[in-house]
Amino acid sequence: MRVAELLVQHDVAAHSPGSQVTSITVNFAPHVAANPNTATSFNIRLVLLNAQNQPLSPVSQTVKIDYTLPGAGTNLEQSMKLFLTKAECLAQTDGPGSDDIVITILGAAVSSQGNAKVLFRHYEADIDDDWAINPSKQLWEYRGLGFTPNVYILAAIAEEDEQPIVAGFYSAYSNVPNSMHQTGKLLEAFSKELCKADDHECIGSPQFIPVTQADWNKVALQHQTVTKQIRFIGLGGRYRLTFELRP
Repeated sequence: MRVAELLVQHDVAAHSPGSQVTSITVNFAPHVAANPNTATSFNIRLVLLNAQNQPLSPVSQTVKIDYTLPGAGTNLEQSMKLFLTKAECLAQTDGPGSDDIVITILGAAVSSQGNAKVLFRHYEADIDDDWAINPSKQLWEYRGLGFTPNVYILAAIAEEDEQPIVAGFYSAYSNVPNSMHQTGKLLEAFSKELCKADDHECIGSPQFIPVTQADWNKVALQHQTVTKQIRFIGLGGRYRLTFELRP
């Protein structure tokens, strides 16, 4: 076993007052044993530095991490899949017309420049007011070495008395201006396209499906299943969508 003593230092002066440090990246490659069968033991301690490059107190406890280089062909990516597992009517709407229910789920990635790129759209139509369905439909797969927080999943339920709308927002090549608050502008654009069309009235407001770093840790790293539920209330009706995050 090879032992490497590392002192990880971070300059707190590089951040504005009140800001939070969300991540620190350290290149451990020079200290890892080249032999895949040989483990390297890291002793890691965090020390913050001030503007004069002087250590601040207190420092963290020393943490020991053992690591063995993966063999050739090993895939280091993790995966977390999002499924729509159930859609339920808890109370039917009371408006005039046929009141057919439409479920629309949209995934979008927000770039650092503030544009939202549509990743997918899932559409469930021809659903009676009192009919519970179990589509168990895979909507999206998070894949990589870590969680991607710039991917947002939105859902809406609407009454649709006539034909489905085909909104320009759903184009796979469309960009949604998003120069201000990321999720706020994305939700606003989604709601405008979906809920303000003729013969297409949303039940409550569109919502985000909350997918977090904690979910990624449980699903991708610990191979657990996480269940998410969101409710929509409006027009006298109540509906519930159930999602699962699976490894």
